[in-house]
Parts: sequence; C-alpha cells; structure tokens
Amino acid sequence: MGTLQSAAPSPALRDLVRAYAQRTTGALEAPVVQRVPASLEVVLGFEFGSLFTVDYRDGRSEPAHRIALVGSHCSPNATLALGAGVESFAVFLQPTALQRLLGIPTQHLADRSYPAGDVLGPGIDALWSVLADATSFEQRVRLVEAHLLGKLHDNAPATIAQVAMDTFSRHGRLGVAEMAGLASLSVRQFERQFERELGLPPKRFARIARFQFALDAKLVGPGRSWLDVAHGAGYYDQMHLVRDFHSLSGASPTRLVAELGDTRPPALAGSDAQD
Repeated sequence: MGTLQSAAPSPALRDLVRAYAQRTTGALEAPVVQRVPASLEVVLGFEFGSLFTVDYRDGRSEPAHRIALVGSHCSPNATLALGAGVESFAVFLQPTALQRLLGIPTQHLADRSYPAGDVLGPGIDALWSVLADATSFEQRVRLVEAHLLGKLHDNAPATIAQVAMDTFSRHGRLGVAEMAGLASLSVRQFERQFERELGLPPKRFARIARFQFALDAKLVGPGRSWLDVAHGAGYYDQMHLVRDFHSLSGASPTRLVAELGDTRPPALAGSDAQD
C-alpha cells in the first residue's frame, strides 16, 4: 500500500517554495501510470528507493534521476510509471525561485529535467545523504528548509521575475499588455525578455497559471461542478476550460483528474486554490 504526505513551507520560505511532498509505493501487481500536465513549478526531487520511469510522448523512456531538477512543463509531454518500492521526496519551488536562490535563469529548465548535481553542484549530493538518513517526512522537511534558508538572501526579484510571480499569484488574470506595463516595457520588448528569462511566452505562462489554478480548485473541492470551477478561474465558459485542459494535459477535465495520481499533492493543490 502506498502513502502520500505533503506540507506547506514555513513563512520565511513561502516566496520560494510552494510545497513539500513524499510518496512511497508498496507491492504493486503492475506499474501505476500518472499523467503529467503542464505546470509552472520547478521541482527538486530526491529518490531513495526504486526509480520510477518517465515515458515521453516521442517514444523515449528513461528512469528518473536519483536527484532531479525538473523545470516547468509547458506542454503535456510525459507520463510517469511507478513500480513497487518507490520512495520520493520532492520540493515544489515557485516558478522563479532558482533565480532568487542561485541566479539560475529558468529559461534553461523549461520542459527539461537534469541530474540536479549538474546544475546545483556537488552539495546537493550531501543533502541527499542527509535526507536518506532521516527517519520521517517531517524531519526531511526540516532538513531541506534549513538548507534553503542557508541560501536565502535579501535580494529582491528582478523585474521580469516579479511580474511573472504577480501573474502567477493572480492565476493568469493579467493580459500581456498589463504585464508589460508593470515592467515598464513595450509589449514586444516585454515578450522577448520574458521568454528569454522564463523559457516560455508570457501569454502561455498566464494560460498555464489559470489552468493549474482550475485543476487545483477541483482537486481541493471535488464536489464543485466544472462549470463553477470554470467561472471561478476566469474562463469564458465550460467549453473554454475543456479546450484548455485538452491542450495543456492531453485529456478531458474528468479524465485528467482520474489519471493525475499524486503529481499535485494536497499541500500544493491547496496552496494554488487558496492563493
């Protein structure tokens, strides 16, 4: 039997971290397949047991990295196949957190996954070892928070990153012209600079922000109708929501929820739906 635990970050890290989560799988007769929709968080994942498999839409298949740094998903390009013996711990970072923490442009992470040591350096291997020795999810959260707090600086986010986070916190309800105005740039200048720093156009960033807000609202409130979710997320109507779900997850809203598994754990979904 599998388990799933999740937790919100401490107040000092909320500008950088969205949630922590840990999953385990017990004995399984067949792998559990989970759909991975578009999403904006950057994920730092630690694997302590069997490695799950990432199956891409282009036919490629590869095991997860023991320590992975996974960028935002701009399109639905993969599924996960979880076998027996998986033990994963994940840090769901805000979309621009790595720029704040390490000065790493998010552009180079969009739609990509790297062995975390290649990007973050050998110190991340030492953190893996410490987390591997931890005896509980709560202890792992405390250890990761201490690690991140040690890297926290008072640097304010750069202009484009701040506009991106404003758009994210408003669930995509900013048009590109409004976003450009906040950055004091022309629309064309803003679009170029945004894509250069974030790795995707601002219009798509806002679209994914609205989509994942709608998805999380349904996960947090499964009794809500899709029509109510659509109106709450700012869609014109339910069909507008359905089209976005097909485009950004490859599935209908109902099918996505059924095939999502634990890829958006409660602390993460609750954070988005309540922002």
